[in-house]
Amino acid sequence: MAEEGLRVGQLVRSKAGRDAGLYFLIVGIKDSRFVAVADGKVRRVSHPKLKNVRHLEIYPVRMESADARFAAPSVVTDRAIAEAIRELLAGLGQPT
Repeated sequence: MAEEGLRVGQLVRSKAGRDAGLYFLIVGIKDSRFVAVADGKVRRVSHPKLKNVRHLEIYPVRMESADARFAAPSVVTDRAIAEAIRELLAGLGQPT
């Protein structure tokens, strides 16, 4: 998937850095090169990691009702992020 198709709530996997191999959800888009990601465990919603999109493997699945949940910052919790990642990975048949 191209970088232009990135959306908040989308599942990604880190390909580079200390967090290589870990799954995240996009919680914010800074510009065409960088996105903010969180996993709800190590990287919390309150302190997301800024990642270069070239260092991410992008999956074509998103968190359910992502647009509504991310519209109000208080609605998205770390627990919701972690559960969404587990559900999306289960739907793809990937190990958690």
